[in-house]
Amino acid sequence: MPHLIETRLARALARWVALVVRHPLAFLLGVMLLSVLAGTASWRHAGIDGDLERLIRPGPEQTWYQHDRAFKAAFPDLQQTAAVVVSGDDRSAVVRHARMLERTLRDDPAFTGVLAPDLHPFFAEHALYYLPPDRLETWLTAIAFDPSSLERLLARGPGTAPNATHYVSILLQGAAGGSGSLPHGKLVEHLRSTVTAHSPAEGVQVRLTGEIVLEDEEITMALTGIGIAGTVSLLLLALILGFGVRCWRTTLAIFTLLACGTALTLGWATLAIGEFNTLTLIFVVMFFGLGVDFAVHFGLRARDTDVIEAASSIGPALLLCMLTSSMAFLAFAPTAYRGLAELGLISAGGMVVAFLLTLTLMPALFTVTGLPRPSDRPRHASTAARLPARPVVAAALILALLGGWIAKDLRFDFSVLALRDAGTEAMATLLELQDAGQTTDYSIAVLARPQDVASLRGALLALPEVGRVTAPEDWVPGEQARMHAELQQAAAAFEGLDRPDLEALKRLLAAKPFGLDDLPDDVQRVSIGNDGRHLLRVEPTGRLSDRTAIAEFIEAVATVAPNHAGRAVVEWGVGNVVVEAFTEAAILALTGIATLLLLHFRSLLWPILVLLPITLALLLTFAIAELTGLTLNMANILVVPLIFGLGVDTGIHVVHRYRSTGTVDGVYRSSTARAVIISGLTTICTFIALAASPHKGAASVGLLLAIAIGTMLAVTFLLLPALLRLLPDRQGLPSPADDR
Repeated sequence: MPHLIETRLARALARWVALVVRHPLAFLLGVMLLSVLAGTASWRHAGIDGDLERLIRPGPEQTWYQHDRAFKAAFPDLQQTAAVVVSGDDRSAVVRHARMLERTLRDDPAFTGVLAPDLHPFFAEHALYYLPPDRLETWLTAIAFDPSSLERLLARGPGTAPNATHYVSILLQGAAGGSGSLPHGKLVEHLRSTVTAHSPAEGVQVRLTGEIVLEDEEITMALTGIGIAGTVSLLLLALILGFGVRCWRTTLAIFTLLACGTALTLGWATLAIGEFNTLTLIFVVMFFGLGVDFAVHFGLRARDTDVIEAASSIGPALLLCMLTSSMAFLAFAPTAYRGLAELGLISAGGMVVAFLLTLTLMPALFTVTGLPRPSDRPRHASTAARLPARPVVAAALILALLGGWIAKDLRFDFSVLALRDAGTEAMATLLELQDAGQTTDYSIAVLARPQDVASLRGALLALPEVGRVTAPEDWVPGEQARMHAELQQAAAAFEGLDRPDLEALKRLLAAKPFGLDDLPDDVQRVSIGNDGRHLLRVEPTGRLSDRTAIAEFIEAVATVAPNHAGRAVVEWGVGNVVVEAFTEAAILALTGIATLLLLHFRSLLWPILVLLPITLALLLTFAIAELTGLTLNMANILVVPLIFGLGVDTGIHVVHRYRSTGTVDGVYRSSTARAVIISGLTTICTFIALAASPHKGAASVGLLLAIAIGTMLAVTFLLLPALLRLLPDRQGLPSPADDR
């Protein structure tokens, strides 16, 4: 039976709703005004940040983070860059177009930093030093007979291999950091229009990639996905509510609640965190599914009684559901996973908003538009709710064991690349560069003193996971003394030839040997740090597109170079932080929810009855994910604490109603069963809509949550009734024989 605290809560909530009923227009206007103000503030002041490292709060024990900060401090020109990649089979055509783009971009005030080491005139002036010594005489003879072949020679960059696809990259930094919904959007759009305005020759491709472009693509896909999922989920919600509730007043109240609740939660998010990330954007669609839960239960109960009685009877259960859901969302807050901590903070605020609006906005609307009409259709307990109890529990135990055995092999993939669409321009270009052995953001950066470069490079190349290691010394060809002597001999031979078409060749023959200090500034800035250490870029033997490849590559390099850094290392380090955060959050969510249930029910049995179906649903969800090839990733890992938070709501409503009626059939004939089904279906449809997002991280969240909620709904109507039927008489509740 309800205890004293629950009774006092019921009376307090009833008094609040009675106050709303006496002044409905005042409360409606107040809610509307606050919603408009909150939505406007969010529109004007909220921004989006796609920086990966902002997703965590690293501690001093995260040595990889300290090494990466040192790398960034030493090479500021390599941070937050976009890359224009010019490629083609004809090196001369590639270089001509790349040089034209470089001149255009250097003259553009939108870019403060333009680096194109391969295109610097220095290398054209010293082109002969980069020829293999045994081919120098062949080249000189060819140029003497055909001076036009000199252009092909000058197009060759340091270390360029013949008969291959040639790549030239131009690195860019923006004049100022962006803000708003697309922080790099204007810069990327301007860069794209600049590139498009200069059509390349046939056979030459120009594409964009790099950190800035990848982030812009990700944020664009996330926003597009939110728009698609929001529209689809609203249509599905209207369909389900239309057939399930069959009351225009209730449906209108629910959609009004969603509109106001979304605006108020956006305002709360802007106040609490300021900037969204691609994970926190998910809450907009999540609110559609989660906010409906309170409204459906209250609306259906109000239809059977009235708004004040509904607040008294179901209000304490809604309050407990709000607290347990918020507890699940906030479970990530104390962890180092800042991305989900912020999502939890926003969503917990959203649950509070949904609860308050359910007991404020809905009673006010019902008072103005009229109460929903009671349903005159007879209600029957579902067949599933009347299945024999002991066989159902035995089957559930078997399923739990089988699900746990299958779920043990479920993997966590920390790769951010795995969350991105490989078909987009920036991602496709990045993967192509990796396959071609070109240096990318996903190579490992190692800083070394000049005297240690040779030995460290040898040790790295000895690793089977390492395919290539580049260093500043690669820009300086060997055997320059020998080459210089041969060039002087050739210059003497050509001196007697008075031909204008050989003047360019004579200038090349006069070039002097050079060292690291003579290299152009562009090269110095990308290869030698502010502290004098040299940058070694370590490339893998294969593509870094999944967790296993990244982990093996990084762990191998770490055995030789503990101060490894770079984007691949950051993702690997963030992934490890996420795994630890996941464990902490799951424990916190379960402990916090169990504590709230114990405080509310003042009994150990009821919390166990609420949590057992959730445990089974969790195991089955993981088993389904493993069987279908899904993996946990940096986005959908939030599903675990959410399953506790969302699943407990269903159990609370069923147990709360059972404690009032005393019979299982009484629960499943009541509005509670119908509300559970409608709420579950709306939540599933919302997350299925999210699964259609082009952002793979958001889509994986939607898909896994849809599976989890669907599984939980099935378990609620199979296992929980069976457990309730097995309750002993000592609970002080009616236990008719036909319910046993």
